[in-house]
Amino acid sequence: MAQTYPDHIWQNGRIKPWAEATVHVMAHALHYGSSVFEGIRSYETPNGAAIFRLASAGHVVRACGVLVGPGMPGWSTAEILAVHVRMHQAEGELFRDVLVAGARACGRVPLTLSEKVALDEAARALGATRAQLDARIAALGKQAGAPWGKDQKEAAAVALAALRAA
Repeated sequence: MAQTYPDHIWQNGRIKPWAEATVHVMAHALHYGSSVFEGIRSYETPNGAAIFRLASAGHVVRACGVLVGPGMPGWSTAEILAVHVRMHQAEGELFRDVLVAGARACGRVPLTLSEKVALDEAARALGATRAQLDARIAALGKQAGAPWGKDQKEAAAVALAALRAA
């Protein structure tokens, strides 16, 4: 069965032809899942950041799950900036730290799973076997479509475990 697509799609505040709706290969959302809901905006207010019309759009934040990395070696800033891959590692660790701190600031208790064993830890948290979790994640992947690789599978697993814990 061939995949069909609409003629137009909403992207970056406007409706545009489907073929023009592209995302850069290095987009943060693509690698870290930072844009869970399309169309949600956050704005700075006198009381801190606020999500714009989240509830009126039918979205409710129920849980927070974060895949955590191995942490950073004791490199200096100069040592990090000297090697490109170290900059990406530092950015990823900082982003995860900000997600966890943000969830806590919003009164949520984030579920953190180590990315090295995320699928096994998620299966335990869900009271499922690894095979059961893999089947559930595969079914989600079929609904979501490509790309559905290791990163997306781990993100789905931590999300399922976080929702179960909430």
